[in-house]
Amino acid sequence: MIELIKIFREKKKIIFIPAGIVSIIIMFLYFPLAGKITKKNKELSGLNVQLKSVNENLRIIQGLKVNKRLIKEEDTSLVIDTISKQCRSHSLELKSITQKEKNIKDGYSLLPVYLEMEGEFKQIGLFLSFLREFEGALITVENLQIKRADMPLPKIAGVVTLAIYLSNE
Repeated sequence: MIELIKIFREKKKIIFIPAGIVSIIIMFLYFPLAGKITKKNKELSGLNVQLKSVNENLRIIQGLKVNKRLIKEEDTSLVIDTISKQCRSHSLELKSITQKEKNIKDGYSLLPVYLEMEGEFKQIGLFLSFLREFEGALITVENLQIKRADMPLPKIAGVVTLAIYLSNE
């Protein structure tokens, strides 16, 4: 019986020594790492909240840039005047400029403007480039028709349909 007790004591040593080592490893490695992971998760959730806030602010700012270029209906005459001055400054002969009835959309309106002009390819191209970069209003080219003019080459006649974006406010 005494020998049996000695064998159990030795087996207990064999079991308790590795169990103690595993406990020490858990206590000194796992718990500190688990605490660090919890802290990093809190930081990550805070960063996610900040990222959502930044994305929302960016969306608002981008919306303001677009809304800044939507003009009021009262300002259309100034924009059309600027367009006609740019035609002249690009050596284009403006035959007519006609404004049609505006189309009301959701949140904005489109004002079609028809331009009949004569000039050279390069000058018409430079004028269209001006329209793309124009900061005063958001303008798109809806239609562009070019044909040979009755004048000597390299003159051409063009009919351009522009859409000026208006705010509904």
